[in-house]
Formats: sequence, C-alpha cells, structure tokens
Amino acid sequence: MDKGLGPKVPHMGWNQLTPVRPSPLSRDLPDGANVYFVHRYQLEPAGDEVIATTTDCGRPFVPSIWRDNVVATQSGPEKSRKMGLRFPERFARMCLGATNVRESARSSGRQTGGVMRLRACCMIVCFVAARGFAADVTSLRGPSGTGETPEWKGGMIPDPAQAKVVWTSEERHFGVGWGYGVGPSNKNRSIVRSCGHSGPVAANGRVYFYYYLPSGDVVDEKVRANGQDNRRESWLVDADDVLVCMDANTGRTLWKAVFKGKGLNWNLHRGNPWTHPCIVGDRVYFAGCGASVYCVGAADGKTIWESNTGEAYKEYEKARRAARADKSTEFRGRGRFSVSDSTNPFNSTPCYADGVLVLNDSFAEVSSKANERGNGLVGLNAADGKILWRIPDAAGSYVSPVPWRNGAKESIISLTATRLLCVEPQTGRVVWELKERCDPRVTPAVSDQFLLVQRSQARSAPKIDRDDEDLRGLTCYRIGPDGAKKLWELDPAKYSGPFAAPLIHGKHGYALCTAGLVCVELESGKIIGTIQKVGDGMIPLMSCGDKLFAGLDVVQMTPADFRLLGKVKVRHETFSNISVSEGRLYVRGRLPEYQGKNGVAGQPPEPGCIYAVDLRAR
Repeated sequence: MDKGLGPKVPHMGWNQLTPVRPSPLSRDLPDGANVYFVHRYQLEPAGDEVIATTTDCGRPFVPSIWRDNVVATQSGPEKSRKMGLRFPERFARMCLGATNVRESARSSGRQTGGVMRLRACCMIVCFVAARGFAADVTSLRGPSGTGETPEWKGGMIPDPAQAKVVWTSEERHFGVGWGYGVGPSNKNRSIVRSCGHSGPVAANGRVYFYYYLPSGDVVDEKVRANGQDNRRESWLVDADDVLVCMDANTGRTLWKAVFKGKGLNWNLHRGNPWTHPCIVGDRVYFAGCGASVYCVGAADGKTIWESNTGEAYKEYEKARRAARADKSTEFRGRGRFSVSDSTNPFNSTPCYADGVLVLNDSFAEVSSKANERGNGLVGLNAADGKILWRIPDAAGSYVSPVPWRNGAKESIISLTATRLLCVEPQTGRVVWELKERCDPRVTPAVSDQFLLVQRSQARSAPKIDRDDEDLRGLTCYRIGPDGAKKLWELDPAKYSGPFAAPLIHGKHGYALCTAGLVCVELESGKIIGTIQKVGDGMIPLMSCGDKLFAGLDVVQMTPADFRLLGKVKVRHETFSNISVSEGRLYVRGRLPEYQGKNGVAGQPPEPGCIYAVDLRAR
C-alpha cells in the first residue's frame, strides 16, 4: 500500500467490500460487507474487466479479482467471521458438489476447527477449480449445460419399468396439454389449462419449476360466451409468472415466488411458453412468458432484481395493453394490436456465462427476415439485471443460447435461421460467425471441439422462405477460437428430426431423427447404431454416465452396446423436459387419478404435478 495514502501500513483490520460484478465467491455479497484484512501490498489489475470487488483505504483499491477460471481474494476468510465463511463454503460447494458445507463444518465440532478445516478445503479445491466454475450452474440441460449429468453411486436399476414414484408435488395449480381455446371450432379438442410447457430443473437438493397462471379482472366476453363458466382461465387476459421451489427428497413446497400480472395468458393459442430456470450458486434466474427476467434467492425466493429483455418485452407490453383495452385475448395473429402474424410466447431459457445472462430477445417465429421483426440476442448483468448489450437478428424462437467452454475461455453459441454465432458474454462481441441455414427451434449440442445441430422435419420446419430441397439433415461442425468448419451432414430424408435437442457424449453424438434414435461418430459422421420407436420428439436428450434418456425411454448409450433398456412408467407432459439428479428422475405429468384421461368440453382443467421417480439400483 502507498504510505502516502494516509492510513498506516500494513492495512490491518476490518473494512468494507463494494461488489463490482458477481464472482463465484462474492455473488450476492451485500454492499458494505465487512471483512478482515492483513496486508501491505495492493493489486493493480491490468484491466477493469477482472475486478470483482473494491475497498477504500484512503483511495479505492482492488481486494479481489475474477477472470475465467481464476479467482483470488486478499481478505482473510478465516478471520472474517460469518462473512468470511461464505467464501470457502461456496468454493467447496462449487468444486466438490456439496449442498451444505457450512452445516457440515459446524457439526464437525468447534467453530474454530470447522473454519480451519474449511480454509484447508479452500486451499485444496482451488486447484480443482481450474476445470471451470460451471459446476455451480444448473439449467435446462443439467449442471454442465450440455445434457450430461453426474452419475450417482450404486448405479441405475436394471429395468427402468420397475422404477417407482417416490413423491408427487404439493404444487398442483398448473395443468397439462396445449391449452386450446373453447370456441365452436375447438369443442372436440383437449381443453386444459396448460400454464406453459416448462419442466422441472433439479439442483442442490431442490427442484425448481416455472409456470404462468391466468389472472386479473379483464376478461374476453366473446370467448366466455362460447365456453363454460369453469373455463375462467381461458378468457382472462393477464397472467402471473410463478416459480416454485420444492424439496427434492419429499416434494414439499419450500417457497413460491409470484409476479402478478407480468405476463399474457397464452391458453387460447397453440404456442405456449417453454422457458426454464437457471440456478447459479444461491441465485435463481428465470424469464416469464412476457419477456420479463427475474432473479430470486435460491434459499427463500425473495426478489433480488427484476428486469426484462428489452425489445420483446416492449412488444408484449404493447399487446397486453391493447388486449386489456379491447377486452380480447386475440393478441396473436389477427388482432389489430398483434405483434406479428407469427407472434410466439417467450421461449428463451437464460444461459449464464462469465457473470452475464444471455437470452433470446424474440417474440416472433424466427425467419430469414428476423431482423424486420426485431429479434435479437441480449446480455444482462447477472448482478443487477441491467442490459449490457444486444445483437440484432441473432435469436432463435424455441432454441436457447448455450455455453461453450474452450479451455479457460467461456463463450456463448447461438443459432438463428441463417447463421451460427459465437459471442463473448461480457461484451456481446461476435467472436466468429458462420452463415448457415439452421432450424431456430432446436437447441444445438456443444462440446469443447464439436457442435451438433439438428434440423426439423419438413412437415414442421419453420417458415424461412425455403422449400423442402433446402432442408438439412443432422450436421456436425468442428469449432475453435477462430471459427466453425462443417465436418459432415446426413441425408435429411432420414436424419432430420423433431424439436428434441441432440446430445454429445465423448466422441459420439446422439439425436432423434426420422430414422430413429441414432448414435453417430462425430469425426466421420458414421452411423454406429439406430434404435427405432423411442424418445419423445419435443424433450431434449439427457445422459447420466453411460445411460441416455430419450424422454422416458432409457438407452444404453455405449457405442458397442447401443440398445433400449426400457421405459419409465409414468404419464408425463409431452412437451416438457425431464431432469435427472442424484438417482432420481423428475417429470412433469398428470395426477394419477387423471392419467389416461383427456380434458373435454364441460369438464374442469386437468391438474398437473411434478413426479419424482427413484432410478437407483436396489
């Protein structure tokens, strides 16, 4: 420290931290948190982008930094009491996967001994952390963001059909199905309150689930006149965004965060929101059905900040105001206030990388004319929700951006109808792009070297000004810091597919295609094996160890022994993802008493629930 600053050197004693950006150790740190210092020197970082916190000692200096997979702090955790305990606790939990390190330390005996053991743990796992901080992030595609989840001890039950349901959730306010309307043309269709197509996400001993709930006092009288009084959720204009947190062991509701009137009621439209929470340490980030973005505490669901994606949010708000004024739920396609003839619910799951949340800022079916409709990719500061950057004409519709880690560097991969993009999360700088026709409704699979892109079947392909001759098959690219190069592309007649996101596992890729579930060699495009009549066309592929989950179908994914093992017997929601964690499968479905039944005119909506299925070998 400069002796001319005033305070004596060494800088010894308590001082306050001011968070600059949410590093893995200081995330959620309150402004003005007191920690203990004993040091004589100050760090002068080469650039502001590595600064995690600042402290004032006559003038501001930098006591902690964070860049990629390197984090360092100058204060002494073992001397900083409760605030200091948070540093090694998070480091240990992040790197070792512990769910409650603080309680483990306290139960080990004396406070001092627990702290010292934690300090030693921090020193040891510092080297483990070189693998990256992504271990503390869980979202739609598991803790890795790739669809791969850690294997549990003891292995899986040999016959998945024998797996037992261990609980059904207390939370049952959401329904199942598309959520069709109740007009004359819809009388023979399933009439249910779907509340979106999102599925559960399990992380750190908890299960998180998003849905929207029709609400408010503005109703569409025309729709009500054609329907039944017990269909009130079909003719309300507004909707609440709801995030519920459940105990992964019991299904008991721990908390529920409700954001009143922030969304639109999509029950009269075939499209439905398909967005999932992203859990980062002790925060949960999620997007609502009207492009609002929320951050709540994982422990209690209390709001930390509330924001939105920008352009899409403005368009949804415009549609909602007009719908309320006209008392009409026709905010898609035909109304005078319609955003677009192909307006979609908001479908982007937040992707976390390097302290930034990246989402699609999309409100319409993406086409080659996407820029005319304002679709873009947007980055929000995970600390406060402020928009950092926006890239026009860079969003998909149902596809979500995915994290890509090349060595120590974190980037974002996004695809649109016309190009592949690699984006620097902190700045929004496009690192590289490849002009290539893609399907903007299927999230790609990514590894350190490969990108696997699935294409929809011709009958469900998006309207992007192309004919069937332009339809592409399953395609693999080699990716690196300098760009992407196509390695191979399979015959679209056999190897295009539905919405299910593909999976990369080691040197092989897996995808649901017209021909069936295929295992393909990534280097060459050689088909290793095909299993027919498995999987669900809407649910992203997931894996655990050497087992692959294609919906409720469980497959032995070893290339030399590629075969179907069986199917978990539970009635799930066709369009909702599954989550696998610690030997359990979490599924959204109908209540047992409603299984096998469809909603019909004159009947109340079918209630849904979350199931937990035990997959562990007995």
